[in-house]
Amino acid sequence: MITAPLARWFIHIYGPLHTFKVLGTLFLVIILVLALPFRFPKENLFDKQQTINNNNLKVLDVSTKEMLTKPKFYGLWTCYAIGTLTRLMTVGITSSVGEEIIKMDSKTTAFMVSLFAVFNGIGRSLFGWLTDKLSPLKASIIAYITIMVSSGLMLMAREGTVGLYVVSFALLWMTLGSWLAIEPTATAIFFGSKHYSKNYGFIFTAYGVGAVLGVSISGIFRDKFGSYIYTFYLMFLLAILGVFFAILFLRKSKAN
Repeated sequence: MITAPLARWFIHIYGPLHTFKVLGTLFLVIILVLALPFRFPKENLFDKQQTINNNNLKVLDVSTKEMLTKPKFYGLWTCYAIGTLTRLMTVGITSSVGEEIIKMDSKTTAFMVSLFAVFNGIGRSLFGWLTDKLSPLKASIIAYITIMVSSGLMLMAREGTVGLYVVSFALLWMTLGSWLAIEPTATAIFFGSKHYSKNYGFIFTAYGVGAVLGVSISGIFRDKFGSYIYTFYLMFLLAILGVFFAILFLRKSKAN
């Protein structure tokens, strides 16, 4: 919400290359300052919690090596990659789509990016709650259906249909946040908490793959077909594929 208009203002004043330097310096200072209050706890809270859990039930404890042999890991990884790929195919072109298809001016689209960023945050809380309340499978299916709806809305969009654009991209940004809530929770549910940090590190590589492919694919489609609108056809199909993988792999079982 803050960075998008700030970056555009810096670009207007300093140009894109110097803006990277300015933002990089700001992030460095802000992160270091915010990191200063962090302290390790005086007692090992994890071991204490494990003792409590062990007294009540058998705690799931899957090592990273063991996790990599399980089909559920690859299913979870694939769902994450598809989810982030579809989202990042469009998030990076939010302003371009608004200007090219809806014919909005650059200042308005910059404001829209700030608005959509709020929905990104809402998606993290909402889908975190859905994952806890329902299951990773059901939350994933809801996220994929949301992608289908938002893609379908953009396929109906034409010049001046600002309402369709806003609703569609608000949903798209919300589902981007959804995967950053579903996958960490699903990792803990399926593979336990003891090796969670390392296990989720492997799962999170799907985000990197989705980011690289998503940005590349949207650019390729724009160059090949002359419009970003064709990207939404692919998004719709990928969401259907995601539902298939979710149903196939994300069912909770005793053996996981």
